[in-house]
Amino acid sequence: MTIATPDRNKAIYRTYHDEILTKRFHSTSPIRRHAHRTQYQFFVDAIPAGSRVLDAGCGEGVLSVLLAKKGCQVTGVDLSEPNIASSKAYAVAEGVAERTTFSVADLEHLPFEDHAFEYVVSSHVLEHVPDFAQGARELNRVARKRLLVAIPTCFTPAAMVLLGGDAYWTFSRRTPYAFWYGLLRVLCALLRGEEGVNEGYAGHQELIHIRRFPWRGKKSLQAAGLSVLSYRGSSYVFPYLSFLLPLSRLLETMAWLPLIRECGFGVTYVCDPLKNGAPRGD
Repeated sequence: MTIATPDRNKAIYRTYHDEILTKRFHSTSPIRRHAHRTQYQFFVDAIPAGSRVLDAGCGEGVLSVLLAKKGCQVTGVDLSEPNIASSKAYAVAEGVAERTTFSVADLEHLPFEDHAFEYVVSSHVLEHVPDFAQGARELNRVARKRLLVAIPTCFTPAAMVLLGGDAYWTFSRRTPYAFWYGLLRVLCALLRGEEGVNEGYAGHQELIHIRRFPWRGKKSLQAAGLSVLSYRGSSYVFPYLSFLLPLSRLLETMAWLPLIRECGFGVTYVCDPLKNGAPRGD
């Protein structure tokens, strides 16, 4: 499979509408709904009320609105014009338009001054960016106090089902073999020392969307100049079986522990922004 050029990659994303609200946040599947809501809630819990926040790659504005409801002043940016239009409408519908601002922007070239935001959040976005390191450097540049970066990972059964070509939240004809094929892809990537496995996105297999090994994600962020203070599994869901959600919630109480943190559906890194090799003070 030939990976799309950076220009082609961005051209697809500029017109793509994620429909995150319907498909994920309000999903009819309790498994899919739990996976995404748990990720959002970690960000909301980690950021103090009243903070000035950049939601880098805001999608339809779900996280931006949740943070605004907590009392934060939120700026959301996304490369997708349809996503930004939906974000503005959603903020109005949820009564937080006065605490949110949305605009189209490229994560590799953010239109903000250095250290413009106390907190920067990026939820499952850097894996879409053609130059992961450049995107991370831009997040670092505009943050003053802290960055929270979440990326999808591959070292979990639900991710392996996706990498095997199936949806982890519902049964299909691919279900009998999807996990095993995904596991094979992950093991091959591990043996070859790769960052992870490229999943493709939105039916475009040529798009960059790498599900990384958590430890490799940490190294990639550090190589881009971020100081990774800690990381944890973002959410834990088991494919197809919604009755295992209580076990998912139990694992999430231990998501910061070694080994367990490597096996989340995604992983969230808590980072200090760096300036001239040293963390910035408050």
